[in-house]
Amino acid sequence: MRKVILLLVVFAAFSCKSKDKKDPCFDKHDVKQCESKCFRGESKACEIWCRSAESVEACDKACKLRHAPSCKILDRLKKEEKGTEKKEKTQSANVKALEPYCTEGCNDGSKQKNSSSFGYLTWVKLENKAKANAGKTTISACIEDCTKEMVEKCPTAEFKKQYPDQCKLVK
Repeated sequence: MRKVILLLVVFAAFSCKSKDKKDPCFDKHDVKQCESKCFRGESKACEIWCRSAESVEACDKACKLRHAPSCKILDRLKKEEKGTEKKEKTQSANVKALEPYCTEGCNDGSKQKNSSSFGYLTWVKLENKAKANAGKTTISACIEDCTKEMVEKCPTAEFKKQYPDQCKLVK
């Protein structure tokens, strides 16, 4: 009888020790562990993966397993994604609209024709920076800097006064 009790005590001790081990997904919310468990079909792992990673893929998987909070997160992520895409399209359209103007100014700068255009001023700025670093300015770098800076500065009132026709092109 004592041997049986002793065996039960030893067994209980070992079973308690194994429970002390933390599960990387469920206890520590390890994204990679939850992802792999989710792909093995564990719905709770999918829920944790969605909340931890906040990725469309993770939340889509959890939402398909009928986890309502994951569906809400998925909706929010998709809206944010659409907003980012729209912003990128607008940015691209603005750059394309300003490219001819910047190209003309950068070409003037490369030929050392004095001009008050923003492209020319960008060329001069880049040329000075290149001289300081013993480098050389390219027209494509000038156009890229010019369009980028104009898109950033056109919303300001002072810049709009200086370059009204070009800033009208920026949405």
